[in-house]
Parts: sequence; C-alpha cells; structure tokens
Amino acid sequence: MVSILILAGCGAPSTVRHQNSIRKGSHPYRTFAVLDHPVGRSDAFDARVVAAIREVMGTKGYAPADKEEADLLVSYKLLLSGERAPIAPLHGPERGGTMAMDPQGVVVGQDVLQADFVGAMNPNAPRQKVLLVTLQDASSYRVVWLGWAESEVTDATMEEQTNDALTRIMLGVPEVAL
Repeated sequence: MVSILILAGCGAPSTVRHQNSIRKGSHPYRTFAVLDHPVGRSDAFDARVVAAIREVMGTKGYAPADKEEADLLVSYKLLLSGERAPIAPLHGPERGGTMAMDPQGVVVGQDVLQADFVGAMNPNAPRQKVLLVTLQDASSYRVVWLGWAESEVTDATMEEQTNDALTRIMLGVPEVAL
C-alpha cells in the first residue's frame, strides 16, 4: 500500500522525508494500485492526487493493476491542523449571557468564541499541513516505503503546494528493479 502525506508551505518550501526498506535493484515489485479513500477536500483534488501518483509510478517503471493483482498498494493522507467542528453558541439561561461550548466540552465566553470562530474560518490563516504517502507490500501489508512532506500553508495556497510536495515526495520512490 502506498500512502502519501503532504504538507504544503506558505513561504518556505515543504520539508520532505522518506523511509525506505526496498533494496535498490533487487525488489520484486512491478505493479501498483492506488487505494480509494478520499481525503475529503474534493473529488477534483483527490483525482489530481491520484493522477499524479499514477504518473510518477509509471515513470518509475511500475504498471497499474487492480488491487487484487498489484504488488504494491499506494495510499495517501493529507493532515491539516486547526480543523475543528464549528462552535455552536449557547445562551446561558441563568445570566442571559452568550456562552459557547467548544468541541472538547469546555464552556468559553463570547469574546473567546468570536476570536476562535473567526480564526477557524479564515482561509488565509496559516495551518500546518502534512502529506503522507505509503507503499505497502500487497501480500503482507508491510510498509516498504514511506514519504511525507510538512509545512505551513493557507487554504488559498494548499492545493498548489500539495501538488508540489507530492511531486517531491514521489521522487524518492525507488525505480522498478531490472
């Protein structure tokens, strides 16, 4: 299975790392399948990520296959910091004041609620992003390669930076052994 995790950066480039247990030139992997588990941004976003994975795997010499016939399973995840459920206002019957309960169940005052709600909804607010890609042996489900990128991004720049990070992550995938 291949999983991809990408973090996009605002100004600074993403930090990209790899871990590899595939020995260069001597591994048995020839085919791959991308697992279908959308990350939730949008169908178009997921389609672009899957297309990029397929393109890079093809340039590395791997042939696409059905999940049941593939040697490697590719998976990806996109992790974003600062995502929370909307905070619902509660009106305190005893005092008639406005209160709110955050997702952890802590009651906070209106001034904190406003700042938190506005910050959570601001598309230009910087957030930490991580993109993770994993390759798993299809027969044992053992992770044989892992690549990830992390940085600070905004919602407005996330897709472009994610594409860049994905490309940089996938450069570390070993080529098919001859």
